[in-house]
Amino acid sequence: MTARGTPVTQTAPSPVIPVPAVAAPPAGRPHHPRTASATRHRTTGIVLAVVSALAFSSSGPLIKPLLEAGWSLSAALFVRMGIAGLLLSPALVRAVVRERAFLRRHGLSLLLFGLVPVAGCQLLFFAAMQRMPVAVALLIQYLAPVFLVAYVWLRTRRAPSRLVVIGSIVAIAGLVLVVDISGARFDLLGTLFALGAAVCVCVY
Repeated sequence: MTARGTPVTQTAPSPVIPVPAVAAPPAGRPHHPRTASATRHRTTGIVLAVVSALAFSSSGPLIKPLLEAGWSLSAALFVRMGIAGLLLSPALVRAVVRERAFLRRHGLSLLLFGLVPVAGCQLLFFAAMQRMPVAVALLIQYLAPVFLVAYVWLRTRRAPSRLVVIGSIVAIAGLVLVVDISGARFDLLGTLFALGAAVCVCVY
């Protein structure tokens, strides 16, 4: 009772709900799942790109002895692309099984991809390789990233960033330092073939 005679209502105390303790991440090492996943995917992409570049750059030294031994250009292309097709066929079969309309939706893109970046690039590169050293043909063909930078610059009217320009210069300088172009003679038709191969690489 209060001093005025009003009864006092006693309120029951609220139950205390225990909150489980969450372990804090170690100091200096914050846990960011998305950041870790993005870093892992980026690393995987870089590794795959390096492996792809190494695999492609080995095609010249492996195919040129066959051409010098009397193999025709079409036979060398057939063997190389046939082996690549066999290696990639499980991925295509899996995509078709998973999505029945895969070929209907992407058939034209696959056909153009096979004709231009794959067959066209190989045909032009090997044709250039028959008229000039492998190193020179590779040097010209691997100008493709520089061509892409120039194409985007002309199309968007926006100058590339300083990092892109520096990367392009470093790439060209690295190619010149790595390949051996001593004693190479200029061949117009071979140069045109190699430039055509570079354009096909840009289609990727």
